[in-house]
Amino acid sequence: MELRRELYAGGIKIFKQLGPAIELCDYFVKNILPRKPSLNARGATHANTPENERVVLCEMFEADKQVMSLWKQIITEAKVHEIPKLASWDRVRLRVQQSDGGVDNVHDTLNSTGRFSSTLPIHRDTWASNVMQQLNWWMPLLPIDENRTLKLYPAYFSRPVPNTTHSWSLDELRKYRKLGEAYPQLPEFFPDGMTDEELMQLEEDACPIVIDPGDVLVFSSSHLHGSVVNTCGLTRFSSEVRTVDAADVINDVGAANVDGFSPGCHLKWFRSIYECEPGVNNGATSINLTRLIQQHEPNSPKKPE
Repeated sequence: MELRRELYAGGIKIFKQLGPAIELCDYFVKNILPRKPSLNARGATHANTPENERVVLCEMFEADKQVMSLWKQIITEAKVHEIPKLASWDRVRLRVQQSDGGVDNVHDTLNSTGRFSSTLPIHRDTWASNVMQQLNWWMPLLPIDENRTLKLYPAYFSRPVPNTTHSWSLDELRKYRKLGEAYPQLPEFFPDGMTDEELMQLEEDACPIVIDPGDVLVFSSSHLHGSVVNTCGLTRFSSEVRTVDAADVINDVGAANVDGFSPGCHLKWFRSIYECEPGVNNGATSINLTRLIQQHEPNSPKKPE
């Protein structure tokens, strides 16, 4: 609980060389990446690699039972959630960020769910979810450097930035997705709402995260963050997931909401990590998230006048 409180206050935690994380990296290199070797070939870029190659690799990774098992072991071993049965997650993702792709067009229907995103613009994950107990887990699967990684803006954890949460809606996203029409997958940072000096200060605060395969980064989803635009000629392979602790939802313990105004609080995105796993006997039994949501889901934040 103490560690989660530190994270909700803006702390950033790196777990060094976790056994299951090392195993996941090794498994990815030996069993998943060889299925689409062109993605990691010398000279491969976003432009000269078919989009379907990235999509298929992501789908294979997310459907792999060993990947899911190792991520569960990572979360359990890190002990961010002391009682595993109270930990819930959304979906494990693979990110394939090739060189020269620029920043994702978040209005593109391919990115409308965020599933195949690779280079996200500046955002807070909580802008869309409004779940202040949400934590991000992120790890590279192969070596990275400051030119192909994630960047955080630590000074802006408690400082608002202009954004479109006042006009973004999950219901609208779903409606446009069904129609096959463009709609931003998440609320967007609005740089026109800042002066040149303020934008310069923002970029000066950018902190690229360079950690080794086997290391795992955990931070509050309320942190302002985004992807470093990859122009280095090498592909970044990373994996991520988001978790929520049921005890903190019940007790209303979480990060502060500094600038999010989208409607709803989407706890329904999260399910017990050990859901639908018969035979699990380590105290990690499934919890009834639906009941939890009905009893503890807060109201939408008030929109600015």
